[in-house]
Formats: sequence, C-alpha cells, structure tokens
Amino acid sequence: MTAKEFTHSFYDVFSRNRKIVWEKYAFIFGLLASAVTIVSTFVPCIGQFGIFALFALLLFSLIAAVYMAWPTKSIEIKISQTATLKIYEGDIFSIKKGVVVIPFNDYFDTLVDNKVVGSGTLHGMFVNKFRKEHPEINLDEEIRKSLSAYEYKENKDRQIEGKQYKYPLAAVARVSVNPELHYYLLAATEFNWENHPIEQPEMYSYIMQKLYKYINTNCSGLPVYMPIIGTGQMGLNLAKEDVLYEMIHNMMLVKPYVTRGGSNIVIYKGDMPEISLNRIKYLLRH
Repeated sequence: MTAKEFTHSFYDVFSRNRKIVWEKYAFIFGLLASAVTIVSTFVPCIGQFGIFALFALLLFSLIAAVYMAWPTKSIEIKISQTATLKIYEGDIFSIKKGVVVIPFNDYFDTLVDNKVVGSGTLHGMFVNKFRKEHPEINLDEEIRKSLSAYEYKENKDRQIEGKQYKYPLAAVARVSVNPELHYYLLAATEFNWENHPIEQPEMYSYIMQKLYKYINTNCSGLPVYMPIIGTGQMGLNLAKEDVLYEMIHNMMLVKPYVTRGGSNIVIYKGDMPEISLNRIKYLLRH
C-alpha cells in the first residue's frame, strides 16, 4: 500500500467510524496520560519533554484508535444468553454443510429467463447452480411437496410463464440435498399479476421473525447461513448496512433464538465496501 493509498484509507476509516474512533481515542489517550503521569512522579525528567510529549500522545492515540476501527471481514455478536451470530465476508453458495437460506418470490418461480427470475439475483443464481450441481433432484417437485402445508392462491391470469400458485409471505420451502445440506427457500417478496414486486417494507420484521422461528423449530443442530435479506426487491429504502442491522435486531427479538450449530450471515465480497462491521458491532452494543 502506497502512502497515498494509506492516507485515503485512514481518512475513510475515520470518516465512516467517527464515534468508534473518538471513543477508542478517549480511552487510549486517558490510559496513556495516566500512565505517563504516574511514571513522571518517579522519573521527573519526563516532564522536560512538555508539549512534545503531549503531541506524541495525541498522535499515537489517534493512530491506535483508527487502527482499532480498521475494517474487519468478520465479527461475532452475542444475540442471546445461548446464541452467537457470526457475520463475515464469503460466498453463500460455497456452503457444503448446514442450512442455507435463499430469498425467493412468493410464487417460488424456477424459470430463470430474466423475465420471471433474473439470472443475477440470489434467487436466479441459486436455481441455476442447484440444477447444474444436482440434476438428479427435481427442484420444482421438492418445492411443491415442502409447501403442501401452506394455503395458496391460484393466479391463472399471470402475465408471464411463471408458476400460478401464490404462497404467503414468509413461507419456507425446505429442499434437502443430503442429511447435512438443506436449503430454506424463503418467500421474501410478493409479486403482482404483472410480475412486479409489491414494496411492503412494513412486512420486513414479520418475514424475518417468522423465518427465525421456523429455523428455531426445524433446524436440528446444523449451522445456519443467510445472505443479507432485504437489499433486493423487498422494498426497503435502506443502505445495505442498515438492512444488516435490521436483520440482527429482529433476530434478537425472537425469544429464545437458539441454533445449536450456530448462525451466520454471509456477506458478498462486492457488498463489503458499503458495510462497516465495526459500526454494526458498536451500534448493537450501545
């Protein structure tokens, strides 16, 4: 890293995490100032440095505070007395053992043609990847069987080639690959008859808490992995970092939320520049 790049990164960390930096700065400076005061009573010559010593303490404290607030790629948050949440940069599709949550629309469409389902969405990427890696599993049939307990509405007037059965928001279709890998497909977005998402930000907490309760009831000791849910077509007019905060906050509201295998939120690498995990941890602690 060049001096110019370091200076830019230093300023970026300081500007994005001011509260954290100033809190760390006050703590470090107070600690060092107290130490210097105590030592100076036994070594009087330290006092001869005067203003230079003060400036050095101020500068060192600031550098140390920014270093402590430097972007991290993972954090752990205690969300209850018995549950810890890990948040980290990674690839949700690389998981080979556990329960993986994927947001779908309320029709649970599997036609990835950039009309019904976009190939660049998590929904579309999952369908394409699943069919490529597990051609022996009939994805549509597994979804249909898993949703048999839910009531649905039939929409024969749908204007595209997608499915005609519309399920309630927060419905979950469980698709198992083997005893150690399961996908929970979550109805996170409601679509109208023209295949346009209906923005319902007021439903976000309901959807997420229903999901967490479903995990509580149905997850048997396997780790749970989720992407950031709510940054796509759900209608939340929030930055990705704020959506992540809402995900965690809703998890804390579910009592008791317990996953014996552990819970994880996996953040796509391209989203990391928009998210400060240090700030998330700071906000949840205050």
